[in-house]
Amino acid sequence: MSNQLYSNPDFYIALAYLFYTIAAIDRSMTREEKLQIIAFVKKHWTVSINDANSQELIYQTLRELIKNKEKPESAFLVFKNFYLDHKKMFSQDFLTRILTACHAIASSFGKQNKSELIVLSNLALLFKP
Repeated sequence: MSNQLYSNPDFYIALAYLFYTIAAIDRSMTREEKLQIIAFVKKHWTVSINDANSQELIYQTLRELIKNKEKPESAFLVFKNFYLDHKKMFSQDFLTRILTACHAIASSFGKQNKSELIVLSNLALLFKP
């Protein structure tokens, strides 16, 4: 991943929107999905940025999305727009890491359902070169 993404707070906000989309697309966000998000954030996206913590930025954004009952489709558009605006900063390895996290979130509460599969397919198409 580009160092520019690591230091960009907007990236972590966009990532939270994507994780929210995956977890909430079926209109419910389970404990297992939340735990999977926490695990991937701790493993891959925890850095200090400009006196802030990426982990807390992601969690705060997720809390706001849940509180405001954001539509998952709208949340996906936030991530999509960020990605399209910064596409050159995303390495293939990093895109794979994001897809892996999203598949794990979608699978954390049993099998992936139709809504989750559609979002995952849209994400894969977005990332296609």
